[in-house]
Amino acid sequence: LNEAYQAQFRRTKADLEANPRGRQFDMSEAQVFGELDVFCRRLLKLLDLFSTVHQFRRLQAERIDVMLELCAAFFALLDELRGRRLD
Repeated sequence: LNEAYQAQFRRTKADLEANPRGRQFDMSEAQVFGELDVFCRRLLKLLDLFSTVHQFRRLQAERIDVMLELCAAFFALLDELRGRRLD
């Protein structure tokens, strides 16, 4: 959705620049979409975290002795992360 909004913004800005007599955008793409870009990057990091948690749960379910200690350490870190207050 973010990419579609930015593509439309660029198309509209280019159309307006092609007609210099009309009203122009006087704001940058970074001003308009900066916070949305940061939010989208955070969402991608969360998706990666969810995927990692899913993979570790599958490893833990396999009950492979060597992996159990690693899984326990991972889930301890995950519990610590869950306990943090984030903005």
